[in-house]
Amino acid sequence: MGRSGAAPAFRFLNAPSLLAAELAASLAEDDIRGNEAFETAVVFDASGREVWRMDGEQLAVDLTDAYNRGVLKDAVLTHNHPAASGQDPAYNSLSDMDWHAAIRADMAEMRAVTPVATFSIKRPDGGWPPAAQVVAYYNKRHAAKQDAADRRVLARPYNPNKRVSQILAEEMRTALHDTNRDVARRFGVTYTRTTRRT
Repeated sequence: MGRSGAAPAFRFLNAPSLLAAELAASLAEDDIRGNEAFETAVVFDASGREVWRMDGEQLAVDLTDAYNRGVLKDAVLTHNHPAASGQDPAYNSLSDMDWHAAIRADMAEMRAVTPVATFSIKRPDGGWPPAAQVVAYYNKRHAAKQDAADRRVLARPYNPNKRVSQILAEEMRTALHDTNRDVARRFGVTYTRTTRRT
């Protein structure tokens, strides 16, 4: 399935907690951002030291080994979101499973990257809310956002210069971002989407 284990990557001495991990994650993201064949997850401790890396499949990375090694608690995990079949990879935000993994493992931050954007959720000062509540709310909001996006696509006048699949992809990535924003607001989580300059 891929390679696993701790590989020395970046280490920043005397850096404030989490800042070093975020910087190390952003550097690692340059290597995985454009990979459209499979997901790669990379985990950093608070000092910015890479403590785990795994290549997965196109739509997932199995975190079982990282859970078993105990490297996820208080860590920053970043991973890429390759193009899923029929999906536009440009703005694929965090999934319900990304939220669940971050909460279950009590990570400091969960990040996902695409070729043009970085998405992040950070643990609130008081700790993560219950995973079951967050995932249920996420799925409810996402279903509503998808339904609204479908209605908007069907209501648009025909445009011979744009395929329906392109219009739907634009609506879906907006719906996914809006879902993450709504969930974060509801549960007091910091969520960000940063677009890269090309």
